[in-house]
Amino acid sequence: MAEWTVSTNLISFAPAMADPPLFGWPNDGPEAQKVAELELGDEIVPKFSQAPGFGQDGQKEYQRLICEALDLDYDLVVKAYNDTIKWGEGAVPFIWRVTKLDADVAGFPNPWTAVTIEREELDHPLSTQEFLRMQAVPTELARQFKAMAAPGRRIQKLPAGTVAEIRRWGGRIDRAEALRRFSVVRAGTVEEALPILEAARRAPVPGDQVFLAQTDRMEGLYEADSTGALQPAGEGSINYTVAELRELFTKARARKRENENFSVAHPLAALDAVEELAAIPGWLSVDDFGAFHDRYVILPRKTTEAVPISNRPLPEKPPVIEKGPDGPDDGFDDAEEDELARLQGLEVASVQKQLGPDIEMPEEVLAEAVTALRAGKHLLLSGPPGTGKSTLATALCRAVLDNQFDVVTATADWTTFDTIGGYLPQENQTLRFEPGVVPRCLKAGRWLVIDELNRADIDKAFGPLFSLLAGTGSDTPVESIVLPFQREGRPIVIDWAPTRTEGKAEFTLTPSWRLLGTLNVSDKASLFQLSFAFLRRFAVINVPLPAPDAYRAWFAKQCEPIPSAARALVVNTSLRLAFAERQLGPAILKDVARFVTVALTDTSSGQPTYDDAQEALLAAIRLYAAPQYEGATQSQIDGVLGLLAAEMPDAPERPWGVVEATLREFALS
Repeated sequence: MAEWTVSTNLISFAPAMADPPLFGWPNDGPEAQKVAELELGDEIVPKFSQAPGFGQDGQKEYQRLICEALDLDYDLVVKAYNDTIKWGEGAVPFIWRVTKLDADVAGFPNPWTAVTIEREELDHPLSTQEFLRMQAVPTELARQFKAMAAPGRRIQKLPAGTVAEIRRWGGRIDRAEALRRFSVVRAGTVEEALPILEAARRAPVPGDQVFLAQTDRMEGLYEADSTGALQPAGEGSINYTVAELRELFTKARARKRENENFSVAHPLAALDAVEELAAIPGWLSVDDFGAFHDRYVILPRKTTEAVPISNRPLPEKPPVIEKGPDGPDDGFDDAEEDELARLQGLEVASVQKQLGPDIEMPEEVLAEAVTALRAGKHLLLSGPPGTGKSTLATALCRAVLDNQFDVVTATADWTTFDTIGGYLPQENQTLRFEPGVVPRCLKAGRWLVIDELNRADIDKAFGPLFSLLAGTGSDTPVESIVLPFQREGRPIVIDWAPTRTEGKAEFTLTPSWRLLGTLNVSDKASLFQLSFAFLRRFAVINVPLPAPDAYRAWFAKQCEPIPSAARALVVNTSLRLAFAERQLGPAILKDVARFVTVALTDTSSGQPTYDDAQEALLAAIRLYAAPQYEGATQSQIDGVLGLLAAEMPDAPERPWGVVEATLREFALS
């Protein structure tokens, strides 16, 4: 049984009021696929918008047609919605449980995917703020649901146990214990902040967030871990004074372009509050998820975003000054604006945080990748096998989108069917257009990572998309691409729009969408299948081996569990292999270290699996290093064998013979 949540409005409220109650989504939205994944017994937590509609053209009439199909009075449903949701005070009034799949929605104005549900009403509905602040609700999901979630993100999975917590606290009036608290404290260190919080009776408990700020410098965001200890959680410190920041944002506001999604209202409100902290008591409660997030959590990112804007010349036409951040915001494209802001404010520290301490990645590589993404380019990450190209690609995606990206692996068999799509036969002898991986990601608002991109014949697989890829990040993008396919007699179009919400076509390319590919430079033959027409759409970034000293220090640490008598052999031999003609990255050497560690560790019998360290190391080399020599010349294989012989002159005969035979099998004949 899975647990889900949906950010929705009357379009889901009305079907849930029908007899029998239904939950579903129009098939032209990517959420319909999530509905199709539901199984019997799955539970769904709806978080309803403050207002019944999104305010889009045609939304009210569409909802009226849904009510007619369900034999419901539209005006009564709207009244029930307003009475139940109470402008966000009752935003989570129900828990739904799937009782039947493939519900009948034949009378709906367009095709839907739907299920039958049963409705469990909470004794005390959660408000929007209570739902967002629930310790059981992941922060990244709360960030997307703080307003009306963007297309493709409205239905998401919840961690196991979340529904039980919502049910538990939905039965109580006092639920302060279940909610995160957000504080701003005048302090430069955690040690300075804790006494202030304790005096305010806000000593951190798990999930609480604290922003440390002073007028001359802001240390940034901290979050209380499972023990209540504050740990760094944000996107770094801000080494500007409040006065400098105020000047920066004021200049940026005067220079932003028309229709540019850049607002300084929240940052300026944050600066006002920090200045007020100079007075006693030196702390501020901001127990509103949206306000705390928009003013403080993303302040480092907004600062980075403001710098290049502030350096522009003043426009001839004065910009429209945005209104202040007063009152709740239920904006439909809020999540999309937040996504674009996260991209434009992306910093190296954010990516390094996603990589974690165990990944050895040169800072200049991170700087190149971050800058290229912010400058509007797609990325190709090139380098030897095992250097962390795929790990870096996913870390870049997570730093901007959390988990809103897909990873696929290219093959030599790829055609435009895989990338763009094509026709599939149906049971009624007709053909239906099935979108490929690129349109699917555009529709769902997900970035795309393609591993081993150079394995595909790029011109054959991507040709029609070249113009589209060139438009991302451009001031004059290609407004639409007409694909050579039709649906119901109309051509399939990929449109360009500032946000997916503003897109008129089913598939919309936005300025914040990116494609990231990885290339294995050891595969020289397929590498050069990449044409110049394709490459100029990307920033090609080399992900090299770490510097020799840094690589040795890192690998020696990985080998610490290996018995000391064998450790030097493993470290020296592996590093010589790493810097041979076919270079090997840290991921491969880490596998070697793990294998040898396990091989030489005693089992329940009191004996290790391998008695001889050289035999264990040769087995690891055969399993992890030898496959990287596919297509090597015989002279290259001779060189590798000579290297191994120099390190292991008395290697056991049988395992040595197996390694030699394996390497020669991989070589070109």
